[in-house]
Amino acid sequence: MSNNLVVVLPGIMGSKLEVNTSGGTTPLWSEDGYDIVTGLLTRPAEYQYSTPNNVRATSILERVNFKGVPIDNFYSRLLTELRLLNSKGQFDLEEFAYDWRGDICNIARNLGDILVAKHGFTRDAAGHQEQESKKRLTLIAHSMGGLVAAIALVRGYVNPSNVKRLICIGTPFFGAPAAFRGLYSTGYLPGLKWFQTIITPRKNRRAVRDAMMRAMQSFPSAHQPLPPSAQTFVQISGNGHINPLAGNIVPGHMKAAAQQAHLFLSQVETILINNNVDFRLIYGEASRKGFFRALRNAHKDTDYQFDASVGPTLMGGATYVIRRTDRTVGDGTVPVNSAALNNPGDPQTRFGVVGVSHANMCNDKHVVNLVKQWIP
Repeated sequence: MSNNLVVVLPGIMGSKLEVNTSGGTTPLWSEDGYDIVTGLLTRPAEYQYSTPNNVRATSILERVNFKGVPIDNFYSRLLTELRLLNSKGQFDLEEFAYDWRGDICNIARNLGDILVAKHGFTRDAAGHQEQESKKRLTLIAHSMGGLVAAIALVRGYVNPSNVKRLICIGTPFFGAPAAFRGLYSTGYLPGLKWFQTIITPRKNRRAVRDAMMRAMQSFPSAHQPLPPSAQTFVQISGNGHINPLAGNIVPGHMKAAAQQAHLFLSQVETILINNNVDFRLIYGEASRKGFFRALRNAHKDTDYQFDASVGPTLMGGATYVIRRTDRTVGDGTVPVNSAALNNPGDPQTRFGVVGVSHANMCNDKHVVNLVKQWIP
């Protein structure tokens, strides 16, 4: 057992999933982007989340290809560099894959279970991780993985006194309004709406899209990145701005899961400071580069405010019209203030990167070099 343990926590959709069946196992979420998208659009019921479930996370999703052609490297660079350092004996490495469809509070508890089962940590009678004589734990988390790590610290599944450093990359501590669009309009996958028009007959598109969106809306984790109830960012039919968690848009059990997560996340900075946890927050300040960025005001490239029309399918169906009305500074998905815990000006703990989109932050050379520099 090493004196240094590094744990990597990916974000939503960042772990491969497989389904246990009587005939063995079948991939549910893999590196094959074509299979992912066609599966969601043609077999959406397979992706519905329920408890208990027969889905198992197998590994972190490093890259995605489309019909064998590479289209994106998500965690490839980060994991390659960390594995190299691990092979040189600088630390032990735990790649924490998890079923990202579930409640992130339960996933945080699962993180604590893994640390006990595989890495020699112990728990007290209340289920809290016991303090060790020396700090040996470094947590590196992207996006929703940072929420998992934060809640694990707040809830005691990971003892803050055991953490050498917490590194969060593009983590929406105070939510991301873009999650609302992902849940009720376009889905969390880029290009999903466009792809549907290619493979789905016109007469079936609404029914197929509704079924696909209902599958995504069954994920507690997809609701938990919504901004806390006090943050109003949706205007409905000219009735002023609301938060979906404060109205009747989000089903009650999903609203409760989100509000519980927000309660814990509101305590994270206090927990970090009171326990002298050395932390670093990396956030994106723009997802586009180039000469015309300033002219096009593209530094404000992250959805922040919406108009939405309410229809009869609001609760029973899956989609309705959402129109963006304002943007703010961010990485294309998560606003700067959310990823920086409302204090982007602190040069000791907050670090902005320009020109890196949210999904690709862990494959960006500058971001990965920062992470390597900070590993104790």
